[in-house]
Amino acid sequence: MTPEQALNKLRRLRDWNKMTDVKREALDVAIEAVESHEIGKKVIEETEISSKDDFFFPEGIEIIRFRCSCCKHNLGMYLVKDTPQAPIAFPKYCSSCGQKLKASEE
Repeated sequence: MTPEQALNKLRRLRDWNKMTDVKREALDVAIEAVESHEIGKKVIEETEISSKDDFFFPEGIEIIRFRCSCCKHNLGMYLVKDTPQAPIAFPKYCSSCGQKLKASEE
């Protein structure tokens, strides 16, 4: 069974009318756990221009910063736009919230 199939079954079970609130709450927690640890979410790419106060990059360089799509945690990964780059190996999980991550497709 794939994680998506398990989520579908858990959601259908949760929506069943003959269930106590405690059991429904337990299913909500289980669904949230499967979604965050088994289903990868795309990272957020934010483009910004470096300032003169930037420690790592010269002023005026266009930089792409990567963040977790769930908690907005900075993944500490950057790309300088319009320069050749090696492929980036994103972390599999966010170090802050544990969300499974995948690279955004261009």
